[in-house]
Amino acid sequence: MSEVQARLSQVMNRLGYSSLSDHQQKAVVEFVGGHDVLVVLPTGSGKSVCFASLPWLYTSIVMVVAPLNSIMMDQVSTFTKKGLSSVFVNAASVQDDPDLNRKLNEGMYQLVYIGPEMLIGQPIYRDMLMNPIYQKHLVAFVVDEAHCIKSRGTKFRGAFMRLGEIRSLMHPSLNVMALTATAVHLTKTVIRRTLGMSQNSCEIVASPIKKTSSLSYLRKLKA
Repeated sequence: MSEVQARLSQVMNRLGYSSLSDHQQKAVVEFVGGHDVLVVLPTGSGKSVCFASLPWLYTSIVMVVAPLNSIMMDQVSTFTKKGLSSVFVNAASVQDDPDLNRKLNEGMYQLVYIGPEMLIGQPIYRDMLMNPIYQKHLVAFVVDEAHCIKSRGTKFRGAFMRLGEIRSLMHPSLNVMALTATAVHLTKTVIRRTLGMSQNSCEIVASPIKKTSSLSYLRKLKA
């Protein structure tokens, strides 16, 4: 077992799981190895664990962009209960907590969830990415439901197509992880191009779930 795999095993225990599927483990190991990673795994196969493990592996910050507030709120609740300091940033959360932007700028959250419109449209968050804390400690720019870049970005919710601008503000060594449950070849090409993913990026694809599928999933520790 490599050092990364050993550390990842410890992180999984902290998150309440006994192991990862082969696809999940490969996604994390390739990312830690310095590659941009495109992950195409079926719904329900635990894609979020691929990036939720990173803050504890690095002792760092991970920014997650996703299209649906409800999903981001659910994940924040889940990972907060597991001990990860997580936050969902939108207009309501900023209004509810006047100190939220200060906390964000000071790097107080390990997982920062934000919608594409908020990230693109509010200069305070673009500026935040260029402050010394984020330049040093932000280790991953994650785009969940990345197929939206192709399916919505051209005509609806155009902020998805501008996410490449955000990467240009980040440290040059920062890697991208894009995740989706489904993506044909053209969609994957658009995702990689839009996010400026490197030519040596890693692509991890699993077949859709079938009743007879042997694909392994997260196995929760017994209570």
